[in-house]
Amino acid sequence: MNTETTSTTAKPSVCYDFSGGYLASSGYALSSGMSAASMGLLARACSRGGVILNDGRRVAAATILACNVQTVSLPAGTTIAIAGGAQFVAIRAAAATYIITGGEQSTGLILNAGDTMTVLSGGVASGTTITSGGTQNVLSGGTANSTTLIDKGKQIVLSGGMASGCTLRGVNTNTRGYQEIFSGGTAVGTVCYAYGNQTVTGGMAQDTTISSGGIQAITNGGISLNAKVTSGGTQSATEGGLLAGKQIVETSASASGGTLTEMTVNGSAVKGEQSVLSGGTANNITVSGGGTLSFLSGGTANGATLAGGALRLASGAIASGAVGGHGSVAVCTDDTFASVDSSAVIPLDDETKHFSSFKISGGVLKTPTGFQVNSGGGIIVDSGGTLQTDGAVAVASGGIFAVSGGGGILLAGGINANVPLAFDNVSGSVGPVAANSISFAGRSLLSASAAGTGPALSAAGGIDIGGELLILAPAGGSVGAYGGGYAILDANGAPAREVVIGLDPASVSNVVARQRWPWNGLVDIDYTIGGNTNLLAELKARISFAAPDGRSWVATKFLPGAEPSVEPGRHRATWDTKADGATNVVADGVVATVELVRQPPP
Repeated sequence: MNTETTSTTAKPSVCYDFSGGYLASSGYALSSGMSAASMGLLARACSRGGVILNDGRRVAAATILACNVQTVSLPAGTTIAIAGGAQFVAIRAAAATYIITGGEQSTGLILNAGDTMTVLSGGVASGTTITSGGTQNVLSGGTANSTTLIDKGKQIVLSGGMASGCTLRGVNTNTRGYQEIFSGGTAVGTVCYAYGNQTVTGGMAQDTTISSGGIQAITNGGISLNAKVTSGGTQSATEGGLLAGKQIVETSASASGGTLTEMTVNGSAVKGEQSVLSGGTANNITVSGGGTLSFLSGGTANGATLAGGALRLASGAIASGAVGGHGSVAVCTDDTFASVDSSAVIPLDDETKHFSSFKISGGVLKTPTGFQVNSGGGIIVDSGGTLQTDGAVAVASGGIFAVSGGGGILLAGGINANVPLAFDNVSGSVGPVAANSISFAGRSLLSASAAGTGPALSAAGGIDIGGELLILAPAGGSVGAYGGGYAILDANGAPAREVVIGLDPASVSNVVARQRWPWNGLVDIDYTIGGNTNLLAELKARISFAAPDGRSWVATKFLPGAEPSVEPGRHRATWDTKADGATNVVADGVVATVELVRQPPP
């Protein structure tokens, strides 16, 4: 017995029994064996509302059957049973339209090419199979359960509509099953198998599973809540797509884009937590407040943007790309993320398994972890951003550490740099650079953009300039001294003046200059060197004189054995004015100055 049934709880069924013979062949001609009695039943059935075929299709208006019987649409609630040994021979009916209204239910219908089902408020469609381009529309208050979408079958869930337990699949890219959830619509428990596509266009998809070859696309403010992307599955979010609840990215699966966030669902706050397991990849996820992006050992982080959220890396996680924004970053000892690895250091460089850079903006980026900035890597603190870390920051050759105007860094572990650092008026609104210690080794560059301003550096443990430090400023600019050497360079990089050694810790005091009498062209200059002067090589004393009338001289020629000394203690240098070509030096009010200097390095 071949039977097709649609049922309704709203209206009684009317049954027509075709007991014997054939209904119709694929050519719409009567087949042999159709008795006159059966033909009469068919005629009466058609005249009273048409015929539903056993594959869920209906012979619709304007379709001509044998004996010129024309059918019309069935009234809602009609049931046609093909029983009593009757046979159904393949027949292609015209496109059908099904409307499931309030209080009605449909079960097991099959929608083919051109067929359309609309589920209205209070209507329920269960077990529908949609294939060959058929379409099901679930409107406000309507419900579709356990729908199967294959071979271009499509389900559209509109505002207020609900789809539950749907299955999407296909055979190739031309036979995908589609589910699209628009703003206000909801789909729960969808499974996307190979060539199954779920598109969340402003609506919400909850508890979705994306298997190998399946795709979940979230766009236009759509929400993915509690999704699992299994091996070979793909999740992609664009144009304001949101991720909330538990998001799992398993081995050989990928998730790209979107904002991981906290939101309210059914009156309860739900945090956004994405976990990337070993072999899984998350690409450029944005993590906002209440969101946490976690990479387990072997999971790959390909860039991220922090908007107040948290980034966690288990020991053994793989990192690449750039990280930007503000929030928190931690390296943890294992996949439980229960404890922070306080000894860990985040490397930044051009290696394929390391982050390339951190760009901090919009607030504070906090981390208990230090950074190792290698060649090709960098840390950039934009205006309004602050880097706050309990670890040290080490900048190797080829690395970059730059702080823009209004930016700041608070480093408990200090800075250790032997490469260019750029601090651009960092004493702005956020605060100055403050560290436990700042160490410049090798040849370093510290830049300040405006004349008369300089980097505001402070370090409780002192600032150690163990090599060559240059401070770049416009010609004529001046910067403070921080216990080491610096050079003033013009915009073209040319020295604007000699390198001056700061007064802390190295210092010059108690300068007294006396001409010899009778006058013989010699001037004795006594001075005291204090502080630690062994931080810089090629240190020398620069002695200059200035007269009230504006004349000035720099002493370069001294008596043999009476050259200026830079060793700690009291010294006397004797200037030979005649050898230096200086004239009319002796006058009231001439002031001598002694500074510790060295020439800029080549």
